[in-house]
Amino acid sequence: MTVPVWKLTRTSFGRRVFDALADVGVMFSRLEQFTYAFDGSVPEIAVPDAISLRVDAPAAFSLSGRMNRPELSDRDRLVAAVANGRVVGVQPVTIDRPFPVEPLQRTIEFDGAYFWGLYVDPAWRRRGVATALVARALSFVAERTDRARVQTLVGSDNVPSKRLLTGVGFERTRVRSYYRLFGARHRGQRRV
Repeated sequence: MTVPVWKLTRTSFGRRVFDALADVGVMFSRLEQFTYAFDGSVPEIAVPDAISLRVDAPAAFSLSGRMNRPELSDRDRLVAAVANGRVVGVQPVTIDRPFPVEPLQRTIEFDGAYFWGLYVDPAWRRRGVATALVARALSFVAERTDRARVQTLVGSDNVPSKRLLTGVGFERTRVRSYYRLFGARHRGQRRV
């Protein structure tokens, strides 16, 4: 039987524990890199009833809570799921700029577009909103840029996101890790 560790770690309590340990010099991060290579088509996903999808600069949206990310740049684009005039989910898209990946304690320059920070309000989960956001973000990159691929990093324990990504055509390509135990540090990466 597989223990669904993500149900414990993907919570506000889990985040507070991670941050508290990092504050005292202990950090263990393992992220899986997924890549989507454009082959001339993008997945066509039905948009759930009651929402519309919009793509615009982050400043065009009124964001709050976990959707209001300080990492957003005016150069980024945001795919937003909107219901009744309120943003209920976001998929940020970064193109042509290095991105600070806090769990790895480094800035990475990705070849192609980079998807990060996918978030859907808990009341709107399990309705296909996240899948629709990712599919629309892929369409945006295909239609509006000359990028041949999209990359994203996902926590190894984030089973729902890994299922979503493989479901729309991403492939797991690399594992990146960062470990810090007080003064000792180790960074690693390997292709899969």
